[in-house]
Amino acid sequence: MATQRASCLEMAGGRHAPALADRRLRRILAARLAAGDLDAAPLAAGMVGRHRGR
Repeated sequence: MATQRASCLEMAGGRHAPALADRRLRRILAARLAAGDLDAAPLAAGMVGRHRGR
């Protein structure tokens, strides 16, 4: 359940325009990976490695 206005809009967008939501999520995730935000997260190690081509 979305509790913030932005979350509500994101959920509605995902429901009605899944391809757009997918592109937005990929862009956000790529930016976080490039910034190193997930480097210390053990659960994200595989994703970080794939992003960096290891």
